[in-house]
Amino acid sequence: MLISPQLNPVGTEAVMMELGIQLSRNGFSSELAAVGSEWRNSTTDDQIEVTPIVPKVVYEALPTTGFFYKISMVLLSALALVPLITYFVRRNPSVVVVGLNPLLILGAILISFRRPVVILSVQGLPRNNRLRRLIWKWQVRRSDTLVVPAMEVKDVMKQLGVYSEVRIIQNPVLTHRSVSLAEQKIEHRWLDDPQIKVVLGVGRLTYQKNFSLLIKAFSQLDSHDEARLLILGEGEERSQLERLIQSLGLGERVEMPGFAENPIGFMSRSDVFVLSSRWEGPGHVLIEAMSTGVPCVSVECPGGPIEIMNAGEYGMISEGFDEQSLTKSIAQSLSGSPEILAKAELGKSSTVAYDSIEVGKRYARLANELLENRN
Repeated sequence: MLISPQLNPVGTEAVMMELGIQLSRNGFSSELAAVGSEWRNSTTDDQIEVTPIVPKVVYEALPTTGFFYKISMVLLSALALVPLITYFVRRNPSVVVVGLNPLLILGAILISFRRPVVILSVQGLPRNNRLRRLIWKWQVRRSDTLVVPAMEVKDVMKQLGVYSEVRIIQNPVLTHRSVSLAEQKIEHRWLDDPQIKVVLGVGRLTYQKNFSLLIKAFSQLDSHDEARLLILGEGEERSQLERLIQSLGLGERVEMPGFAENPIGFMSRSDVFVLSSRWEGPGHVLIEAMSTGVPCVSVECPGGPIEIMNAGEYGMISEGFDEQSLTKSIAQSLSGSPEILAKAELGKSSTVAYDSIEVGKRYARLANELLENRN
């Protein structure tokens, strides 16, 4: 079974769903345990059972933005503990892949007196403080193995005091649907105008994604009057970002149309994709963008983007979180020079490492290996 409790749509949701699909195709009977709203918008042709742990009416009543989100996750965890214990006692899964909120899941397994093989799949970039170091050490001791999606995340785990074997397996970001999504016709007046160059950002409108930096850097593109900025996503910083756009006089050149069902379609038709996050783990939208062949720019943020772009071989990397450096990288990418296009083509080729079929096989081999070691 796979479990990754969450109240808001995040990239981990799609990753865990795809991992379940691929494990089911490699001899496992996959089941998704839904503690909160995870997988409510996901669909698949595969017969994968989704088992609700907490009633929908409960988690839909919880606030999901700002400070109250953290309180909601604590309440959700408290409400889910007994049902999860009951679930493990009754279903007794042989393998459990844990994404988000591992403390809750491992605690429920411990109290249930069951001993499934536990694969702790680290999603995101863990924060480093004394409490989290203690929690992570306990979580790792209660797991059979730890899997991270990037070398930089592995280094962070060492900083947290996790010195046991850590395996690197990329996330299954790209699926058989990725190509068809990239080829879908996306309607937007800027994308349909050959005189306009579109710079694209994708992600939740939150502190982490740092879109204020992208907007400020875009405002300094003096030599590119034909450029426009699209930011896809929703979040608690919308009002703040809208005020910034107006204060910089960018009301006619920047749009935030909200959540997009098919961001890959926007990526394939844009001229430059920009990742401006303060941290990632590893950066799924960057991988999706690179897979379309669009020139990509990333800030020098921790968590995986530098590794994904092979230290600048597959796209432009701006220095730290410097506005002028990011502006320069965007401008160079908009030029469409042979060097920029060559980087984009190399980046596109490199994304085969995130193909869901191959990633699924690696997880299946790992699960079988751990099961054999138990026997």
